[in-house]
Amino acid sequence: YAKSYHAQNVGKLVAQEQLEEFVSMVNPPARVLDVGSGPGHDSAYLSNKYSVTGIEPSKSFYEIACYDCPEVEFINADVVNYDIGVNQYKGIWARDSLHHIHEAELDNVFRKLSNSRVEGGILYAIVREGEGEILEKETKAYTDEDGLERFYHLFTGQELTNRAEKAGLKLVKLDHTQRSHKW
Repeated sequence: YAKSYHAQNVGKLVAQEQLEEFVSMVNPPARVLDVGSGPGHDSAYLSNKYSVTGIEPSKSFYEIACYDCPEVEFINADVVNYDIGVNQYKGIWARDSLHHIHEAELDNVFRKLSNSRVEGGILYAIVREGEGEILEKETKAYTDEDGLERFYHLFTGQELTNRAEKAGLKLVKLDHTQRSHKW
């Protein structure tokens, strides 16, 4: 569904307000990591201020992102298994990606993201709110009538805070917003 999703959403920034808040927190010049970059919309926006690396597990999204955003370095890999390095990034943007990681892997991923930040670096995560893990069938304009089944690990504010602190991160702000779901 990557090409259909991209065609439906090209040029749209789903989280414009949060992107601007991230930019206000991460002073350029900086290296920034976009976790789960999809077709690269957020990466392209961020590349106006930063040197951006996007990591994307979907081969199709990776290819679209590379084509549409040649100014960004994209890596076709899953953050769960890929070594993103230590002390690399002043900012990490993780919109709508961490909630697709299974519970058994989350502490490792949070620790990995924490370790990849330079001192004082920011991890800005937007996750779906709730409790438990679910498989959900999405039927959107870019899917066919059968829909797309997706995995979600839903986060409470307390769980997100606990995982961040366990990984050595300090909470700056916890906010709630409503789009298709609570985030």
